[in-house]
Amino acid sequence: MPGYVDLTLMAFVCTRCSGIHRNFQFKIKGISMSEFSQEDCEGLMAVGNEVVNKKYLANFAQSGGNTKLPQSTDTDPSKTATFLRLKYLEKRWFSES
Repeated sequence: MPGYVDLTLMAFVCTRCSGIHRNFQFKIKGISMSEFSQEDCEGLMAVGNEVVNKKYLANFAQSGGNTKLPQSTDTDPSKTATFLRLKYLEKRWFSES
């Protein structure tokens, strides 16, 4: 269950991913501990996880299956960090359309 918001991407993230996103210098806020501006709320409603994933994973299926999506049951946080680095910083599967 997401407890944080990534205001750089305008998406909700879990606790584990929030730390990784912070390491990427993305702006993270805790949902229950923070105040959100009208602009923040409008951005989250306009974008959200579905839109972010459509852009950043647009070409994932065509990648040949060499990379697997991280699961909440994964015990190795470095695998999640590597995947998120490929997804957001290297934009390995990104497409604007």
